[in-house]
Amino acid sequence: MGEEGTELRPLLPEEAGRSQREEIRDLRATKLNNKDIENLDENSIERYDICFVFPGTADKQFAKTKDEPMDAEEAHKAFTKAFCYKYSEKGPSPNDEWEKFYEKPADPNEWQSMGLTKGKFQEEIRRAVGRTFLKLGMEVYCFRAEDDEETFIKVRLPDEIGKLVADLNEYPLQFDAHVTELSTTFSADPKLYDYTPPYYAYDEDAEDPSRQWPSLDNKTDGKVWMRYDLLSHRIMPKLKDKTANVWTANPAYDTKARDVSLFRAVDRVRLLTIVLQQYIKVGELINQKALFAEMYLHQAANLQPLADEWATLKKWYSFEQPIDKIRDYFGEELAFYFAWLGEYTKLLRWPSLIGTFVFAYTWWADPNGHFASISANIACIIFCFYMCLWSTSFLEIWNRHECKWRFVWGMDNYSKIALERAEYVWTEEKESRHNPRVKEKRYPFWMKTLRMLCSSSVTVTFIMSVLVCVVGIFSFRYYMKQHQELFGWAGKHGAQVAAIVNSVQIKIFDLIWSKAARSLTYLENHRLVQEHEDSLIIKMFLFKFINVFNTFFYLAFFKEAVDPCQPIYLHSCMYQLRIQVGTIFIVQLFLGFMEIGAPMVKYWWNLRKEKGKLTYTEKQFRRDPHPGTLEEFMELVLQFGFVTLFPVALPLVPLLALFSNLFEIRTDAMKMVYALQRPFPIGADGIGAWKGILQCVTVMSVMVNVGLVCFSMQISNTLDWFWKVLIFLILEHIIFGFKALVMYVIPDEPESVTIGRAREKEIIKEAISGKESDRELEHHKIEDIDGRLREKDNDSPRYCPEPGSP
Repeated sequence: MGEEGTELRPLLPEEAGRSQREEIRDLRATKLNNKDIENLDENSIERYDICFVFPGTADKQFAKTKDEPMDAEEAHKAFTKAFCYKYSEKGPSPNDEWEKFYEKPADPNEWQSMGLTKGKFQEEIRRAVGRTFLKLGMEVYCFRAEDDEETFIKVRLPDEIGKLVADLNEYPLQFDAHVTELSTTFSADPKLYDYTPPYYAYDEDAEDPSRQWPSLDNKTDGKVWMRYDLLSHRIMPKLKDKTANVWTANPAYDTKARDVSLFRAVDRVRLLTIVLQQYIKVGELINQKALFAEMYLHQAANLQPLADEWATLKKWYSFEQPIDKIRDYFGEELAFYFAWLGEYTKLLRWPSLIGTFVFAYTWWADPNGHFASISANIACIIFCFYMCLWSTSFLEIWNRHECKWRFVWGMDNYSKIALERAEYVWTEEKESRHNPRVKEKRYPFWMKTLRMLCSSSVTVTFIMSVLVCVVGIFSFRYYMKQHQELFGWAGKHGAQVAAIVNSVQIKIFDLIWSKAARSLTYLENHRLVQEHEDSLIIKMFLFKFINVFNTFFYLAFFKEAVDPCQPIYLHSCMYQLRIQVGTIFIVQLFLGFMEIGAPMVKYWWNLRKEKGKLTYTEKQFRRDPHPGTLEEFMELVLQFGFVTLFPVALPLVPLLALFSNLFEIRTDAMKMVYALQRPFPIGADGIGAWKGILQCVTVMSVMVNVGLVCFSMQISNTLDWFWKVLIFLILEHIIFGFKALVMYVIPDEPESVTIGRAREKEIIKEAISGKESDRELEHHKIEDIDGRLREKDNDSPRYCPEPGSP
């Protein structure tokens, strides 16, 4: 379809007139040794950050309703609700300032003379959005699809506006390497990294060319913060070191070139969103069907290296991922997700090996799988205890990695810059607790409490419904067992039939609750995006955990007393538990793989339906929006529950999880690169609420595994209840003691991060105040810290993965 910038009118000719050809020519003129730039075409460089997609005149729904008259009062209400930045739950408060800004009457009666139709109203909405961008000083470009079914408005945040917004909101940016007085020498050893320049809230006054920098020989040109090229690659000068003289990322790029920016693309998107939330309610426009979508635009030149290194099944066996590039392109939340998934998968290797050995041995010792062999029971018990300690070790190792990434990415104070939800309903504005210069929207505490109570009541009702449904399934199974002649084959294989029915029931309830939980969380009216996400995560996990694992707890601890399992003389339901765990785990894996391919197939089908040639922006609109990391994390945390809670039932679960996760990494990456729209680059200081959930699962794993040994396995059947309970308490305390020892031996914060934090304070103090630190550090002490950092291998934070990469 239509070529951008040819037959369509730009809203800002002086800005949109610069062709992509010119931008590519300027980028190639830097003579960088970068394969990503050598083969660029006009679709490879995307100058703009966000695209608003509106219905075109040829859109079917628009064509049906465009001539229908529209009530003036209704139109005014819809307009002010979508655009008035003073709108609250009490309603809009339009005034002269509002009328002047939006160029629309503040009085509803004045709309009567406009002769509105629904089509004309949508055109007014589109023009108002464009005018808002222009008045805010944004770079704007508009074009229409060739078939006129969509109109696209692309927006970019200029550095001048970005500086003002960053300064006002204390947005953290990374210091330039000059300011830190640190060499960025890259070692031949890829595990040896240098100290990362710290992040600090942007202060426009700090970048004063007249400032004196005695320790830097006044060579900073007033630049305190890092600069980036058109592709958001860091621009680094050629720095000299006492031991080496090397090039770093983009050394030849002219720092005075037109496209040099203080911000990466993800920074511009975040800052632009902060501005637009004050003037445009995107969710309201979508609800009114005046807007199709808000897209965050892909940068093809940066997607290609991710496709080659990451989003390919050719590397399905590899645990390595370009985490830094993922973070710079998709944001910290997704980077933490893939970093956690990679670390979890890597650490599954030992449980997979030991579990496979235990499974083979128990099969050899007891071919019937009834856990009747004493030696097989002992092997399973040892594996249970090993998995309890492994789960704690995994979390402690992850805490160290998370701490490292949080420090390197400048996310230690992320809560201070967390984004506010556009859908948040508020009644008053008060001074922010973090930044007195910013007003914070508030909602009455008693109304918030009432909303939370309503949400909690519905959640409890859903959970009780699941338990009733499970009781019904097992009651029906018992009835089938008692009347096998009525059910034939199904009656003889009641355990397998019940497991399959239970798997289907789990999926059905999951689908229902996924929609219900989102509505309930929306009802709770959280102010920050992160608060909203954490509340949704807790509700989703609590329900899904009970939905998936209630059957296992029933089989492991209660069924023998209600309906003895076969063979009766073993007094144990471990065989039935193995069938249930294996069936449900494999069904969940199969359904997960089915869901992975759905976005790619849908995108392929959407492109096949198009008759003309689409521009890259139009192709992105045919993709599905990114659904977030909630479902992926949920699937993996439930898998973690299978691995740690019931390893005795099926020791092969860690091996199945290992291979599943290796493919999960690559297929998730392929969806991100090839099938989904670019997500909003959400910042994060870790994996959020999931860390607390994982800790709860590890504690529960001790209770469950010790309970299986003492109450459910054949080896304990000769003991009476007093001795069973006593042994349970003793073993449980011993394992918790070992877990506490593991947590003590493995500190959460690497030593290199501790040293880095101490040094960071000195660097920030000098960089912002413009004078030497009050705390006098002798030069040999600085060199000693550098030496200690370079001696650290895996724990040392890194600035960027390799020379020449972003």
